[in-house]
Amino acid sequence: MTVHPPVNADPITPDVLALALAAEAQGQSRDALDAWTGALERAGIHPTLGNEWVMRERILRLAAASGAPPVPIDVKASAQTAYQRMLRDISRATNEDLAKIFDRALIDAPWYVDAYRWRACARAASGQRSGALRDLLCYEIATRDSAALATTDRALAELATGDTLAALTLLKRE
Repeated sequence: MTVHPPVNADPITPDVLALALAAEAQGQSRDALDAWTGALERAGIHPTLGNEWVMRERILRLAAASGAPPVPIDVKASAQTAYQRMLRDISRATNEDLAKIFDRALIDAPWYVDAYRWRACARAASGQRSGALRDLLCYEIATRDSAALATTDRALAELATGDTLAALTLLKRE
């Protein structure tokens, strides 16, 4: 016996990339952000979704152009608490743990601009320099503050030369 799904049925596994691109093409930026966020959550798990940075860039550019949705309160509280802890504890192991908290926040709300800077700090302090560099590049895409951009450029230069302490001094600001 052959089973045929209804002609107009939704696919069992939605093509989140197609959904995101279609929503963008139709000017539905909030739907596009939702679809890109869903794609990002599947990055590294789904066989066709491997490069999270391309998706993050798309999300950040969409959010900057159309206005980012609010960051959920629980996500914001968790990230801010982690950031405050990071300011007090400079150990490598703690910063590795804090980077994971920021990872989760940036899956749930990948348009959360400050969390990219905070995760860059945690990654740099725990020896994850390449991840810190990528996070700072994402932060640069999303921030509109000229002083923050200048500071980020200096921190990127410091990280690129391997001076983590100088980069952290620049980035760990209120």
